[in-house]
Amino acid sequence: MINRNFRKIINRFSGLHKLKEMKDNVRFKCQKCGFCCRAFPVVATKKEAKHNKLLIENSKPIIKNLRLLSKKKNECVFLNEKNECDINNSKPILCQTYPFYYNSKNKKFYYDINCPGIGKGRKINLEKIKNLTLKFENQISKKELELRYLLIFEEKIKKEKIKL
Repeated sequence: MINRNFRKIINRFSGLHKLKEMKDNVRFKCQKCGFCCRAFPVVATKKEAKHNKLLIENSKPIIKNLRLLSKKKNECVFLNEKNECDINNSKPILCQTYPFYYNSKNKKFYYDINCPGIGKGRKINLEKIKNLTLKFENQISKKELELRYLLIFEEKIKKEKIKL
């Protein structure tokens, strides 16, 4: 059964990602605007939290293998006044890969067009995004994976009729 808190998260945040399929490698450089740390829920796996005491202390379980990080003033607790992550070297996988997403079901890459860092900096290493995504997916159950796809790819699922 889906935890009520997780259902609220899905209802509140689904549709915020404005995803575009990647046809070519896209350039990206973080602009330190804090958009990603403010706009979306920050989720870590139980395994990630186990290796980082700060993640345990600043999160709560939402379903079996996923933890939701606390927010302060509607932003991630680890976002500092310079719009930088205080746990940059050990931040959750989903934070490491934003604004890019790899959909292991249809084997396509997407990026969030709302991120102001898109089109700036170096070309992204798609293999790294794919490997981090698969690492994340291996740490959660099939049901949790379906919920992740619902949260991130809801619009694409509707448009492309992707089955979960």
